[in-house]
Amino acid sequence: MYRLQFSCMVVVLAFALRPSLAGEHHTLRYLYDDSRVPISARSLAISPDSKEAALGLDNGVVHFIRLADGEQTSEVNALPFDMKYSRDGSRILMLSEYEAFTLSTSTRSRTKVNTSDVPGYVGLMTVNRNGKLIVDATVDGSPAHLCKELQRGDEIVAIGEGKSGALQDVVGMPSTQFSSHIKGPVGTYLRISLLSKDGKTTEPILLRRSPAVSSGASVQFATMQKQVLGETLMHFQRDHRHTFASAFDGKCIGSLTTEDVNLVGQYALSPDQTLFAVLSYTVRSREQFGIEIYDLAELERRHFISFNRPSFNSLAFSSDGSELFAGSNNRIDVYDAGTGEYKRGLVGKDDMSLPKPTGRNPETTISGSAGTSVVGAASDTVGEFTVSETRVEKIAVSKSIVAVAVPGGALELWDAQTGIIKTAIPAPKHGTRQYINLKVDLMQFSPDGRWLVYYIEGIFNIVDVSEFSDPSTGPQE
Repeated sequence: MYRLQFSCMVVVLAFALRPSLAGEHHTLRYLYDDSRVPISARSLAISPDSKEAALGLDNGVVHFIRLADGEQTSEVNALPFDMKYSRDGSRILMLSEYEAFTLSTSTRSRTKVNTSDVPGYVGLMTVNRNGKLIVDATVDGSPAHLCKELQRGDEIVAIGEGKSGALQDVVGMPSTQFSSHIKGPVGTYLRISLLSKDGKTTEPILLRRSPAVSSGASVQFATMQKQVLGETLMHFQRDHRHTFASAFDGKCIGSLTTEDVNLVGQYALSPDQTLFAVLSYTVRSREQFGIEIYDLAELERRHFISFNRPSFNSLAFSSDGSELFAGSNNRIDVYDAGTGEYKRGLVGKDDMSLPKPTGRNPETTISGSAGTSVVGAASDTVGEFTVSETRVEKIAVSKSIVAVAVPGGALELWDAQTGIIKTAIPAPKHGTRQYINLKVDLMQFSPDGRWLVYYIEGIFNIVDVSEFSDPSTGPQE
């Protein structure tokens, strides 16, 4: 356990507040007692039974709060950058820069876990000859052995991670150093550029790292198996990759690299943990944005979507995982998560008299690897209605509503199908103190869709939004 280096905090509990047209509202205020400055939030998780929230703050304390009445029940010393409840709610995986552990939800005891990647190999052996890095042999059954384009005697001149991106020059690199460069997590891709014996430079060869087991002096390679998913996954970035670990025991289930969009951006995991989406600028231009959707069972990209917007700031799956909501500064575009097709645009309309969303624009973009679906890009208008002012800063999605954090610290609840504004929740009060540019730090719906929880400038808010959910849908999973 690390030492806390922050001052103590003051917690003030208030409850039964009622925002404009919204339900029961509980708040907790977190301030440093020596300066009365709000404590920043780092992480937020809600239990699968929708009864408890875990709130991680920058002062190194995680607070556990009962959603039904806003009462804080316990706290632990930890500084996770993210945390997730396991599917059965028995434990929470917490990841920080210093440690990884699961916390029992009943006893609050800790168990250290190992989130290391599962190593993968390509089975390629090289030698240095006449100042060149030469393919010497391949291991039987390995990805390199099964690749017919790779021949003994070829010179290796460059390598790269993933299916796209920059290549690294390795001309004349020592074999021992090269061996360390081609190691990586199982399931990830390695590209190798060759100079053949007849002096021709080839297109990069794509090899997928496979699991291998050593038995004495021999190595047995196995084919990649489709993952059996079901446990809640924690997503984090490590070594220029997206990595996914089980919230139950911290074991890594796999890693992947993006292809046509940058690694850093907005991310979303589908509720059933089978899909992962990235919204970022493309590797070709910081002026162009795109969305990539990955199948986590196979760690393969399924769709690339051109995101023709002047900005991007949020990404979320619907509660059933069938739709993907992507936010820019002034609207939310909705895509079919299974096909990648554009479905509709939401702009936050005040009444039903404004134009309804129209179908997708037939514009397409050809990009990505062979076999990857490339779908139509969204139109820049919704019917005849176009907006340019900043409206959307952050979103969260439940079964039938979208919570939208708007400038000034207020929230709006939009109908997830039409974009009609159902209600507005004003920014929280700070007494006589004035804050400039209030922004919501963290925001989530509880799994059952009843509670909307969010953190803003030292105030943790719990709002009952059940009256705005579709009563015919019943509890969400």
